[in-house]
Amino acid sequence: LTRSVLGASNLPVEACMQVAQLFANGKRWELLETALRRALELQPGNVKLMTDIAAVNLAMNKPNDTINWIKRAVDLGGEPAREIIRQDQRFGPLQQNPRFQSLVPPARPQNFNLPF
Repeated sequence: LTRSVLGASNLPVEACMQVAQLFANGKRWELLETALRRALELQPGNVKLMTDIAAVNLAMNKPNDTINWIKRAVDLGGEPAREIIRQDQRFGPLQQNPRFQSLVPPARPQNFNLPF
């Protein structure tokens, strides 16, 4: 039933996300990825969906796919996307990955030029 819902041509993104939540609750990662990809088809510029798909791929132990989705999110969203990814604990296991580090380097501390 949920697969037929995802295949509907007039599917609102909200319905797609409700189906995705069902799959997430059941830890049905492959079906969750399918639902998130469908939502991304409906909202192709949604960086949050890209990071969610990356996290699902990480849960499925697909580090290369994870990095590829992170790259898509960063390419589209720039520094704001990097900041979202830095703060997302789901990507903690990738902190030492050189490809991850090149896409999402640690935040630089702010330099304040004080007058004294």
